[in-house]
Amino acid sequence: MKSKGSLNTLNDLPLVTIVIVNLDGREYLGECLGSLEKLTYPRDKTQVILVDNGSSDGSCEWVRKNYSWVEVMQNGQNLGFTRAINQGAKKAKGEYLAFLNNDTRVDPNWLQELVEPARTNPEVVCVGSKILNWDGKTIDFVQAALSFYGHGFKIDAGSADIKKKGRVAPILFASGGAMLVDKKIYLESGGFDEDYFAFFEDVDFGWRLWVLGHKVVLAPNSLVYHRHHGTARKYGYEKERLLLERNALYTIIKNYAQESLDRILPAALLLTAKRGMVEADIDRETYSYNSESKNDNEVVSKLAMSHFLALEDFTREIPALLKKRAAIQNNRKRSDAAIFALFKEPFRSNVFHPSYVEAQEQLTDSFKVKEVMGRKNRVLIISNDTVAKKMAGPGIRCFEFANALSQKHDVILATPNTTDLEVDGFEIKTYNARILKTLSRWSDVIICQGFVLHHFPFLKRVHKPLVVDVYDPFTLELLELFKFRDYKDRIKIHQDNLRVLNDQLLAGDFFICASEKQRDFWIGMLSSLNRINPCTYDRDKTLRNLIDVVPFGVPALAPDHSKQSLKGRFKTISENDKVILWGGGIYNWFDPITLIKAMKKVTAKRDDVKLFFMGLDHPNPDVPEMKMSVDAVNLSKNLDLYDKHIFFNYGWVSYEERQNYLLEADIGISTHLEHIETDFSFRTRLLDYIWAGLPIVTTQGDSMSELVEQNILGKTVPPEDVERLSTALMELIEDPKLLSKMSENLRQIASRFSWDKVTEPLDRFCDDPKIAPDKEESVSLVLVDQEKEKKYLADLPSRSSFYYIKRFVFHFRNGGLKGVIFHGRDLLRRLRASN
Repeated sequence: MKSKGSLNTLNDLPLVTIVIVNLDGREYLGECLGSLEKLTYPRDKTQVILVDNGSSDGSCEWVRKNYSWVEVMQNGQNLGFTRAINQGAKKAKGEYLAFLNNDTRVDPNWLQELVEPARTNPEVVCVGSKILNWDGKTIDFVQAALSFYGHGFKIDAGSADIKKKGRVAPILFASGGAMLVDKKIYLESGGFDEDYFAFFEDVDFGWRLWVLGHKVVLAPNSLVYHRHHGTARKYGYEKERLLLERNALYTIIKNYAQESLDRILPAALLLTAKRGMVEADIDRETYSYNSESKNDNEVVSKLAMSHFLALEDFTREIPALLKKRAAIQNNRKRSDAAIFALFKEPFRSNVFHPSYVEAQEQLTDSFKVKEVMGRKNRVLIISNDTVAKKMAGPGIRCFEFANALSQKHDVILATPNTTDLEVDGFEIKTYNARILKTLSRWSDVIICQGFVLHHFPFLKRVHKPLVVDVYDPFTLELLELFKFRDYKDRIKIHQDNLRVLNDQLLAGDFFICASEKQRDFWIGMLSSLNRINPCTYDRDKTLRNLIDVVPFGVPALAPDHSKQSLKGRFKTISENDKVILWGGGIYNWFDPITLIKAMKKVTAKRDDVKLFFMGLDHPNPDVPEMKMSVDAVNLSKNLDLYDKHIFFNYGWVSYEERQNYLLEADIGISTHLEHIETDFSFRTRLLDYIWAGLPIVTTQGDSMSELVEQNILGKTVPPEDVERLSTALMELIEDPKLLSKMSENLRQIASRFSWDKVTEPLDRFCDDPKIAPDKEESVSLVLVDQEKEKKYLADLPSRSSFYYIKRFVFHFRNGGLKGVIFHGRDLLRRLRASN
């Protein structure tokens, strides 16, 4: 895969070949080519090819004379837009291709803005420009839309350009008159279909890219100015109509999945014929009114005939189209359901005659087209933890759920904090009780975790399918966290938390956990609460419809090192040091003490080994300071390792920068104590090690250590064994071949944990969310606590003044004074409720 990264210098910019198709465009070419001379993009990073389609106005000679830096390819006749573009693509030297109409001019930053999204996101292979009219006042192309029968539209075309700046966003297709595409992907995917000649080839290509697993986006700050219809008018009115209708049918037969095509194709064919009849009547009236010709019927018959000739062409080409279709469908990477949202207006029509509107409505109903296109389910994900650039496991999990589910569903991620993240494909909203009530009414399915239901009990009564994420068995975790408290306090804390947990297990309609071992644990808990009963068993004897495994995941794309962050940058860690990385925080159930003692042995043999703890200050102020983190710092000082061989980050590495630390490290480590929490834990940060191909050293006893052992991803050691741990670290440090072999094993297994794969059980439930059968009012097998809820929100635990200072700073940093006021009102109401 090609390297992706920020465009830090002009030297980082890729070579781009700009292909311009010309047909008698001498009157426009001067302004087009002149604007390219003013690009901020370096001249030595561009190649410009003009493909001429048999011009008779002397265009080629004029360009050669006045723009010697333009390479001219001259055809003896008009071969069509698509074939000419492909000619230029095959001759191109650039890593990227940029297509530009000859009747346009570009903004100086046009190409720079186009290249940026493609270079910084490996999934993005095609980028479209924002196209304005010649004077820049109105929109020509900014949003793509597609009717279900294959006609492409430009949303907001002709309206005033009010939003001068914007953010990169997904679109179904980019305009072929101003777009950029990865040359390798363009050629491998078949490029523009040359059978189209012209019109909708960009629609077909963009749709095809999405089907094949790529992404197309609009770069709204890449500006192009278009002299409207300066090129299209060359083809003639009847020819244009034929190509539009025929190519629309070509497009849908190639790109729809079979289930969709079976419903849609019959309706599309009938509507093509209907448009021919209706548009002939409309054109007859218009032509007769504006023309003195006595041959109106002859002209109108040609206009009507273009639609039927389109059907004839389509029928004749079906065998060839089916071969093209097979090539696309056999390599399908994305479902129709995941793409339909990009259609924007699938039932829009450019024919408004009453008889046509009625016919379209009847046909879509008769063939159940609307059921195929479908409205996406609305998914509300409620995070119990901070979701921001700096976030821990629970927040990351919710954020990645939103990313994965938004490919097919309408998703809102509700967070307790004001986020500093910018996202595409879903919304992030800061919540309080009032906002959650509104969002719960909007939703079709609710996903929550942690103490959300405890703090907002009304969510149990909205009668919406409720997914409860129990990947963190916190009652076991808290046994270890509070073991130094007074015994009576520990009993009360445990009972309170067990009540919260049981309440979740009674309320949920579908549960997700992190491993099969966890699933066994939760099935036992659910059985004790009578959630395993004849109703749930009869629906699915495996109980996968009640509880399934959704482990922590990793991004589908390999990590990319964007800047030096650790070696040579952090205190005395040098470029040549061997770095052992502790990814994440230090909690009381972990065991940094054994690791630090082992480091004393390791550093006695090698002075170039360093241990780096990535985070001590948890991004969520609700998480208390851990005794184990204090003990770890103190021990490293007592052993004279602090800031010499052991380093602590007294902050938190942001989610989008963590890969830099991972890729600069040599070993990833996680050590923990031997207790019940270990047995059912799922060490989420070990997934980061797998993602980065970082060999792992970890304590035995949990599901992740079994994965490491079975797949030779690193080494496992017994709990609290200093000697075995130091030996394991030394073996890896001194054996580069073994490290390399383990890295390769890690890269091979990483794909199993990509977020889009691990969330498949959750995605299936969101496709068809249902209330659990034992919770239906007619059954009522769920054992519900009959005691009335005396308080709308839970009592606030006793907090120190320092806690509230931390909360103030946190919300002020993330949301300013407005954020403090927003959360302060909710806090005051909860305090009143607790008194």
